[in-house]
Amino acid sequence: MSNSKDEKPANFSATGNDVSVVILGWYIADNADVPHIGIFQTDEDNVQESDTIVQWLLPANVEERDTLERLVSGSVKSANDAKPKSLRAALLAAASHGLSRTGNPAEHQAAAIADSFVKAAAKCAEDAPDAPKFTKVRKTVLQFTVLHDDGKDLTSLSLADIAHECAEGGYLGGNRSVISDVALTRDDIVIETLALGGDASFFRDAFSSDED
Repeated sequence: MSNSKDEKPANFSATGNDVSVVILGWYIADNADVPHIGIFQTDEDNVQESDTIVQWLLPANVEERDTLERLVSGSVKSANDAKPKSLRAALLAAASHGLSRTGNPAEHQAAAIADSFVKAAAKCAEDAPDAPKFTKVRKTVLQFTVLHDDGKDLTSLSLADIAHECAEGGYLGGNRSVISDVALTRDDIVIETLALGGDASFFRDAFSSDED
């Protein structure tokens, strides 16, 4: 599963002949002065086209290392499957995979990995000469811990139901924290609302021509 820096870089989900599609690759540098795993931009022939964009130190613990490798490779695959048209979009797609894994205690690095991708995406947007115009709409991912003894799968409950149980003493809830908080472009709004089963028209003001 691992990819040595000295070998052909890993590239998942070839995206056809559309040269405008951004493809990410990943590698493991076992023999570097500081062993690490990294992400870079590549092409369909697995040719590295950029310096390392994001990197993480390799844990000494074998199990944690395997988990980190699995999370990073999964993030890259998710990004490439989305066929992003920009590096920023690719990094945000990779972050989404990490965020989707934050509920698994065995993958405790997921939130940190997602945060690294989000920060890299923000820097990418700042550095771009034709940086996308952000709207007032933001995507905020929250984490809330709930202790309960009723055996229920909480994914089957609405947020209102969970809040009610916590308020009435059925559940013990707390430790609310913000996992990520990013501004969205108009294109982002379309993608994110669809992912939530909604419609971008909900944020019609963001599409008005006079928005700052």
